[in-house]
Amino acid sequence: MLLAICLWSKNQTALFGLVSHGIVRIEVTAEDGSRSVTWKMQEKLCGAVPCSRDRHTGKFIGDISAESWRAAGIENPIEQLSARVSDNGSNMMKGWSDGFQTPCADHTMELSVKVFTEHEQIRQTLEKGRGLVGYFNSSVIGNKEETVGLRACQKSAGVPENSLIQDVKTRWRSCHDMCNSLCINQEPLLLYDVRNSTAAKGFKDNRYSLEDWQINNQAVALLTPLATASQFLEGKTYPTSNLVLPSIYGCLAHLKPESAIRQPWDGKTLLPEDMRPEVQEARQALYDDMLQRWRTNMSDQLRKFYCVATLCDPRHKSLHFPGMTANEKVEAREWFVAEFDSLWSSRNEFDGAGVGLQEAAVREKKNWSHSQHSGASFIDFMAGMAHHLQAEDDEAGEDEVEPEKSEAQLYLDQPAVPLNTDVLQWWAAHEKTYPSLSRMARQFLGVPATSASAERLFSIAGRLYDDLRQKMKDDMLESLMFARVNRDNRLQRNPAISRVMDSPDESAPE
Repeated sequence: MLLAICLWSKNQTALFGLVSHGIVRIEVTAEDGSRSVTWKMQEKLCGAVPCSRDRHTGKFIGDISAESWRAAGIENPIEQLSARVSDNGSNMMKGWSDGFQTPCADHTMELSVKVFTEHEQIRQTLEKGRGLVGYFNSSVIGNKEETVGLRACQKSAGVPENSLIQDVKTRWRSCHDMCNSLCINQEPLLLYDVRNSTAAKGFKDNRYSLEDWQINNQAVALLTPLATASQFLEGKTYPTSNLVLPSIYGCLAHLKPESAIRQPWDGKTLLPEDMRPEVQEARQALYDDMLQRWRTNMSDQLRKFYCVATLCDPRHKSLHFPGMTANEKVEAREWFVAEFDSLWSSRNEFDGAGVGLQEAAVREKKNWSHSQHSGASFIDFMAGMAHHLQAEDDEAGEDEVEPEKSEAQLYLDQPAVPLNTDVLQWWAAHEKTYPSLSRMARQFLGVPATSASAERLFSIAGRLYDDLRQKMKDDMLESLMFARVNRDNRLQRNPAISRVMDSPDESAPE
C-alpha cells in the first residue's frame, strides 16, 4: 500500500486525509470460458479525520496517521507501507520520519519554478502581467465593451474568445498558464492598446513593452516542458513513479543554458544568443536549482527507488533519455537486479510459471503489446526532448539466454517496447513470463509521483462543504467524504470478473 497525504481546510473546518494507492490484479472470464488478467490503478480514501481544533505539528501528523492506519487494518506501517508521498511540508516529513518517503514531484518542481519567476531580472515583467490579467478580469468595460474591449479585439485578431488566466501562488503551473494566456492574446492586447488611447490606469500602469513581451513569451517556452511533465505526473489511471526520471532528465536538458529551446506555439527554435539576457540569467538560476534538488542533493535511497521504478517500465529499460550517463545506467541496472535478488526472487504466485521461462523471454521479442498508452502527453514530451539526445549505441539482448540468469536479468536483456505501450497491460500479459518480477513491478509502479491524488480528492470536500452547508459538523463531513470518494473509486464488479486479487496473500507486498 502506498499513501499520499493532504490537509484540507475551509472556513475554520479542516480534514486530515490519507489516500491509499496501488495496482490491483483482476482475472476476467470471457463468454467462451477463457481467462485473462488485467491490472488496474486504484486509489482509495482511508482517512478523513476532522482536525479543526488541532495544531498540525509533526507529532500530530504522526499520531493521527497511526490512528488512521490502524482503522484501515495497518498495524505495522513500517513493514506494510512501501512508500509515503506528501506535499513536502516540514510537518508531514517530520511526522512520517520513521518510514520511506518520496517527495511530491509537482511541489518539488514548483519550488524551482519559483526561483525563476521571482528572479530579479524578470520579476517586474511578471508583476506587470499579473496586473494586466487583474485589470481585465475585474473590468467589465475593458473585457466586454462591444467595439474596443478585449473580446472585440480578440475577434478582430482572429483569436478565439478566452479569458486571461491569473497567477495564483497556491496553484501548480499557474505562472506558466498566466504567461501563456498573455502570449496567446498578445495581438488582441496590442490592438486594445491602439484602440484605447484613454485606457484606465490599471491597464496603462501594466502595459507590456516590447522587451516585456519577449521576456513573457520566452518564459512560456522555458516553462512549457515543466508544465507538461507536471500534468502527466499527476495521472491516476497509469503508473507515474516510472516517469519521474525521464521527465526530470528531459527538463534539465531543456533548461541547460547552452541548449536551444522550441517555442510551443510555432515550433521555432531559439538559440541561447537569441534570448533576452534577463531570461537567460533567470534560466541559469532555475537550472541550478533543479540540478541541486534532483541530482546533487538526492539521497541514494531515493535515487535507487526512482531507478528501479523506471526500469520496471518496459519502455524505459534502455534508460535512453537526455543526460543519463553510461555509469548511471550500469548502476541503475545493478540496483534493479539487487532489489529483485534480495527481496523478490523466491516469490512465485503461479504454479509452474518458472517452467519455460527462458523460451518465453526469447519469444517476447516478437510479441510486444502495442495498446495505446493513456498518458499520451508523455509521448509528446519525450518526442520534444529527442533533440537533446546524443546518438547512443543501445545493445539489445541476444537470442541465446543463459540458464543461470534471473527473471530480472532476462527482463533487462530484452529490448525496450514502444512508447505507446500500455505499461499495466504489458505486465498483465507477461506476468507468467516474469512471475516474481511482476510482483516487484506492481509495488514500484503503484507509487504515485505526486500528492495530486490527495489534493484532487479533497477538492470534493470543498464541494460537499458548500455555502448551504456551513454548519455541517466535522464528523458528518468525514462520513460524506468516505461515502463519496470510495463509492466513486471502487472496482465495478460484473459477471465477467471472476476474481479481484486484492487480499494480502494475493497482492503485491504492501
